[in-house]
Amino acid sequence: MPTTVLKSIAPRLNQAKDKLFKLQQQTNLASWQEKVAYVPATLQQHAPEINQDILDSVQIALLRNRCLTVTYKPVAHPKQKHYILHPLALVQRGVSIYLVARVDPYNDVLLFVIHRMTTAKLLEEKIATAPNGFKLSRYLNQGALQFSDGNVFNLQAYINNDLAGHLEETPISLDQEVARKASSNLLTATVVDSWQLRWWILSQGDKIEVIKPTELRTEIQASLQNALKNYQRASR
Repeated sequence: MPTTVLKSIAPRLNQAKDKLFKLQQQTNLASWQEKVAYVPATLQQHAPEINQDILDSVQIALLRNRCLTVTYKPVAHPKQKHYILHPLALVQRGVSIYLVARVDPYNDVLLFVIHRMTTAKLLEEKIATAPNGFKLSRYLNQGALQFSDGNVFNLQAYINNDLAGHLEETPISLDQEVARKASSNLLTATVVDSWQLRWWILSQGDKIEVIKPTELRTEIQASLQNALKNYQRASR
């Protein structure tokens, strides 16, 4: 929720918290918050520092459909870059917040991490426009926040019993199949071709062996061989 909106409804939120607290004391719900929790499935990371003024400017631009001029530091680029952005959406992925936007005057939809912005100024006179047909739900369903171009393929891989049991409970696709065999299990699933998929495969170590697509098998094999070379190298 935008910071400006949160500030405006803060008194009502506090009033609601007080009311809830009193109700909890009068019922058997007082200890409920001590009995439920959420734990992320991935490695716990600390959230990056975000300049509150920059976040406020981004949120206001989204609310008012206005453009932003930003100074941005790409992760692999030595110098900062300056853009005029047409904000389309904000998405939180893990501990990072991404601005979905297009760079003026182009139509390509790109991702910008908020904590890499060093300045952000609202352009009141310039209206933000989205590419024809842009829908946030469709954009996400196509795998954008998995860092994908939207292509899909049929993944085939041998997996061990532990991973097979896990995937039977939490499938990676709606059409996933796991053919159980004595020595190994054959996984087939239609998946988005993405960095996220590669990170997941590499995180499974020796629990999985990619069979197809052959290009992905070669890519994973090369990555594992390079990792092995690092561990076989003498201490630095």
